Amino acid sequence: MPNPFVARLMVVAHSRLGDRKVAIRHLISVRGSTGLATLECGIPPLGWRDMKISMAHNFYLDFLLPPFDEAALFVDIEYPDYFAQIRAWDRATEELFPTEVCKTLSSAQIKLNPLAVPGVNLQKRTVDDVADRLTVILVREVEDDYQVQPGDAEFWFRKAVKAANYILAHLRVSTGVARITLIPQYWKPGTGTPGVQIPHTVIWVNADTQEAVPFVEGLNGYGSSGAIKVPETGLAVWERFAASVGPGNDPILAESLLMDAEESAIRIGLRESVLCTASACESEAALYASNQVKISKSQLARIVKADASFAERYYDLLPLAVAGKSFQSEAPDAFEDIKSAYQERNKLMHTGKFSTAITSLTEEEQFATIYRWILSARRATRWIRSL
Repeated sequence: MPNPFVARLMVVAHSRLGDRKVAIRHLISVRGSTGLATLECGIPPLGWRDMKISMAHNFYLDFLLPPFDEAALFVDIEYPDYFAQIRAWDRATEELFPTEVCKTLSSAQIKLNPLAVPGVNLQKRTVDDVADRLTVILVREVEDDYQVQPGDAEFWFRKAVKAANYILAHLRVSTGVARITLIPQYWKPGTGTPGVQIPHTVIWVNADTQEAVPFVEGLNGYGSSGAIKVPETGLAVWERFAASVGPGNDPILAESLLMDAEESAIRIGLRESVLCTASACESEAALYASNQVKISKSQLARIVKADASFAERYYDLLPLAVAGKSFQSEAPDAFEDIKSAYQERNKLMHTGKFSTAITSLTEEEQFATIYRWILSARRATRWIRSL
């Protein structure tokens, strides 16, 4: 009778993604009578000679990550100047809240009492919506006398969020499970970096010695319940509401699409935001073209098939021919915005990616640019609707 055993084989597949190399480690389990063994995977040797800082980010999710047969999710991504390790919570061998920082976070409670609405009392415990954990460990090389600089913590935290969302996005699509969502974020227009809306912890240590590396107020770690949106939504204007609901139809499609675009931008869904923005401009222009009676069908066909951009055809040439007005002339800056938005829409539809006009911008600049496009599209669609 063979001796009982457990083995896990690690299959590593490499592929190139731009300037980074991805190693997907799939742990294949072989069962024996003693159950499943555990495998502690540390940071692989990268040939670095100076001090390495390990920055562990634990993101607490409100859904369960699907297991890969008997294996846990484990992905390595090697960038030119740092290394990322993304792995799911191993429910068989790890605690959901493994460190003291995590345990402290698990006991946190939050109360919101809107001053404008007496009697409303919103309460939230960190553990109420926690079902799983995704850990992102970033490792980078620094000089032995490294000193934390202002903005370092936020800079690397944003990279951890991006790495986590990169994996979650691919997991969502490859499994076909819509319940898997990206780490929810909220960006308030006009502000700096967005806030993460789920509980998370961050801990920095020396990757070799495990000694603490203080990076925030003399500490090497912190826990956060995540940003919580206040329930207030501002004031409504009755006249606008009455004008919208009065005809008995659904809300104007372009206006709804632009609200979707704004919501996507606030949630950092920038691709979806651009697609909604361009679609709003297109739907309103198409309605204008089909409803006008000033020019013939042949003249209309020549305009819409002209060798010009979408914005030039529908927000300059067409209204100029029909009403003697041009959005390009009346609002040149906003016109350039909708022109750029539609060009990015085409780039996304044909390649799935933004052009370098967007990717060359900082994250904050991307938010600001795309949000400005939304405002310009709202101005353009209302302008052409008024003709």
